[in-house]
Amino acid sequence: MRSAIRWGLLTLVLLSPALAAAYDVPKEIEIKRPVKNKPVASWVGPVKFPHGFHAIHNPCKACHHEESDKSLGSFLPCSQCHNKPGDAEQMSFYRAWHNDKAYSCMGCHRQKRLLKQGEPPISCTRGCHPLPTGGAQ
Repeated sequence: MRSAIRWGLLTLVLLSPALAAAYDVPKEIEIKRPVKNKPVASWVGPVKFPHGFHAIHNPCKACHHEESDKSLGSFLPCSQCHNKPGDAEQMSFYRAWHNDKAYSCMGCHRQKRLLKQGEPPISCTRGCHPLPTGGAQ
């Protein structure tokens, strides 16, 4: 019995780094517009997305909606599927973030506000797309 417990503990200790790495998420991700997509406005640059904060408060599938549980640690970038130029196409890069579906940024933020789960940003310049210093809102 003691031998089994020792082997179990040893296995757990040896596997711990691998398990931790599987769930290691970057603290921040810079989301860049694909080159073929025109900017919505001249001041809209790459978005500094607080991935670590979102990973703590939401399951991975909340955003990575087409990934399976076996994908942990190797998710595809959103632009892999959301690769259509323009903002009207359902599978466009723009609509991956600006959509009413719960797995898009805007959809999730609106849903959390409706459910009174905080006040995540839903306006362009208060959160994702801050104006350059000295700009007017």
